[in-house]
Amino acid sequence: PGLHRVRNIRLCWMMVDAVQPWVRLTDTHLLPTTLSEGLDVEVHWEAGGAFQVDTARVECVGVVGTENNLSLCSSDTVTAHKIWADSGQPDRSLSTTFRFLQGATELSGGSIRVRVAVMVDHGWALESRPEHGKGPPQTHFVRARTDPSWHFENSEGGRRVVQGRKWWYSEEVEI
Repeated sequence: PGLHRVRNIRLCWMMVDAVQPWVRLTDTHLLPTTLSEGLDVEVHWEAGGAFQVDTARVECVGVVGTENNLSLCSSDTVTAHKIWADSGQPDRSLSTTFRFLQGATELSGGSIRVRVAVMVDHGWALESRPEHGKGPPQTHFVRARTDPSWHFENSEGGRRVVQGRKWWYSEEVEI
């Protein structure tokens, strides 16, 4: 008789998690402490606040003066990883391998910042969805994670802003 309460509690926790997508690096102590061109490095990370990771990649940013350079590594790409599956338990843990490219040491000025970029839940805005004939999605929930031009402000009870975007980034770790 009380099983519906358990299901409802799980649904509530899932919706709290899904308010905003997030990604974070884990096991950063396993990352190398020095740069080495051609070295394969595995980055462990978790994603949440979404139902599916559509695309994920590692980005390596070197700073020379004030100029950023995003092409200091190449990485595997994760595609179509379901976070919330039919089991009702989230599968957030992922890893991606990347390689420092030739010249990364010189271009970076001696250090590189590594981060993970993810794109999530973009199937909700595709034209192939069944209700597409009624126009684009209108909810903050969908537009905030699929449409970078989506912007909404509400000043009642304090200033609130919903700004859409396609990519969500982890914190950066310096190597």
